[in-house]
Amino acid sequence: MLVGGLGSRLGPLTASTPKPLLEVGGRPFLRWLVDELRRQGLRQILLLAGFGAEVLAAEFRGDADVAISIEPAPLGTGGALRLAAAQLDDAFLLLNGDSLFDIDYGALSASLGAGEAVLALRQVRDVARYGVASVAAGRVTAFRSNGLGGAGLINGGVACLRRTVLTRIAPGRSVSIEAEIYPVLAAEGQLRGRVFDAPFIDIGTPQDFTRGQSFVPQLLQGRRPAA
Repeated sequence: MLVGGLGSRLGPLTASTPKPLLEVGGRPFLRWLVDELRRQGLRQILLLAGFGAEVLAAEFRGDADVAISIEPAPLGTGGALRLAAAQLDDAFLLLNGDSLFDIDYGALSASLGAGEAVLALRQVRDVARYGVASVAAGRVTAFRSNGLGGAGLINGGVACLRRTVLTRIAPGRSVSIEAEIYPVLAAEGQLRGRVFDAPFIDIGTPQDFTRGQSFVPQLLQGRRPAA
């Protein structure tokens, strides 16, 4: 899970607290995400940390399900993955630690097929803040890391990747998987997309952070973890 961003759009809220650890509905947002992973039966959770890594490590100290990979310097979303290569399975889920997309992770993984990656996509009225995908017959035919506005399909911050994707990322440098890797995979026919009509929130702006205070607990509170 990607948890290394600065969260600069939230101003003083993230001056000393990593964005995924901001309290939403009375508890750290990241706790909601980790609990949902567990509820769906996932028990090996790796946090890809940068800013505030020591705070994240303290939050999950003693949690046997959670490990942390810490960037020595900012490496971007792709570089953080490349750094953690030895800790990743042959196929793995990649989540953004500042957004919640309430989907069935197993259904997404089953959509990977023979491709190298599959993205969980959602139709929205304004794509301006998100990565945008064009899709035909289950394949992403084009991907832009930043939308220009208007309705469309966005990257919902959940993907299933094959470990072979990491061979496309040079070690030790900053790489954006959204800007540099997904567009290449799309051009090669290796990027699939599955559209989910499911609740979604990204807490990266003050407005959505405020909305999340009620949205997230109403959605997730009371769900039972997997046995």
